[in-house]
Amino acid sequence: MIGWLEHWWAGDPGTAFSDFAGLAGLLLTMLALLWAWWHTRCRVIWCYRPGRHPVRGTTWKVCPNHHTLDHHTALHRKHDAKHPDRLGHGESWTTAPDPDEAPSVSPAAAAVAIADRGPATQP
Repeated sequence: MIGWLEHWWAGDPGTAFSDFAGLAGLLLTMLALLWAWWHTRCRVIWCYRPGRHPVRGTTWKVCPNHHTLDHHTALHRKHDAKHPDRLGHGESWTTAPDPDEAPSVSPAAAAVAIADRGPATQP
């Protein structure tokens, strides 16, 4: 039975494995590309463009075509309804600082420390 399948699939016995291995690599490559596209796409429905602009308060991005206040507001509401406890880009899980508490490092000391490192470390 196996010999017949090899002959039917590949034409020559012994070459069917290489055909299946090539097919597996092709399928895995296509799945990887599809996954990368899905996770970097614009989050507006039916938009296939890559997302470049983050929507504040979410983990989603939109394309330049949908980088408008209306689309950002609608996506923010949708994200909050779907993920009420998820943090967005640049948000931290720590609690907000107490306004009466003094900062641990003064802004002047931080500026001096940054200036001492030189321009090589500056963005």
